[in-house]
Amino acid sequence: MTDDKWTVVRHSAWAVGRNPQFERGLETRQVSTKGQQAMVIEAGGMLFDGYGQAEGFAEKAMYPSGTPGLIPAARGDFADRTIDGLQIYIPVPLRPLRLPFGLSEAIPEGVTAAWGARLIVTQDGDVDLPSDRQGAAGEGRQEFLALLDAEAPLPTLLDAVSKLLREGSMQTRLAEDFRIVRNSAVEVHADTNGSAGYCYLAAFPTQPGRPELVDDDKAGPQFVSSCCRAGIEVTRPVSDVVRFIPERLEDGTLWVRYGNVLNGEAGDFTARCSACNVELDTEVEED
Repeated sequence: MTDDKWTVVRHSAWAVGRNPQFERGLETRQVSTKGQQAMVIEAGGMLFDGYGQAEGFAEKAMYPSGTPGLIPAARGDFADRTIDGLQIYIPVPLRPLRLPFGLSEAIPEGVTAAWGARLIVTQDGDVDLPSDRQGAAGEGRQEFLALLDAEAPLPTLLDAVSKLLREGSMQTRLAEDFRIVRNSAVEVHADTNGSAGYCYLAAFPTQPGRPELVDDDKAGPQFVSSCCRAGIEVTRPVSDVVRFIPERLEDGTLWVRYGNVLNGEAGDFTARCSACNVELDTEVEED
């Protein structure tokens, strides 16, 4: 069996014809076998789940900010190992982004633009963001700010933090990283860092390969899987909505126990994450 992945390699116009204009050019190749995939990782290359992800990465890598004209100028290196005779591309190591304000430690390696903020909060759910306690960092930050405003507007983020505080899942005196938004475009994290008065945010583009939902393999009766630590909305046919907070099991997986909240009632209903707006798989055990 194969689990097809994609990687980025040196452009064939250089490998075959030694065209100088493509010396720093890139293209993509499918990597079908586990052996090839292991080789790519050992060589320092990258694996992507789909062609579009790999192609998008290659396009951005060939034309970093400030590149004049149309001649590719990918930074980084090329491994001795090859796929289809083309050297595996090794991206230039990126320094982790540091935000002027916010949760810099939540930003994954490889992120090129991010936004952060330091909120003033109380355990009762009061949330305030002074205008001079937020900022962005990295190449393309203006474009990312426009994307963030479209995909996760600031009022949505503040509401999500307020709900977590009011419901007691987020504690002002306990450090814990909460993913309050995750969709195909952006991901946002929040953590009070146990500061007893602040909540730190970090937002960055959604990265290839980061799971959108937790593993459902262990799902059982009276549980619904959760995509983040924000509130879950459960709607029954009569249209009444119950909201509650996921809990963390001993193995670290996030789940929601709903049987007691719905008084043990079985039947048709839907569950949706109120922050990520993702419909969740559910199972009910008849009493």
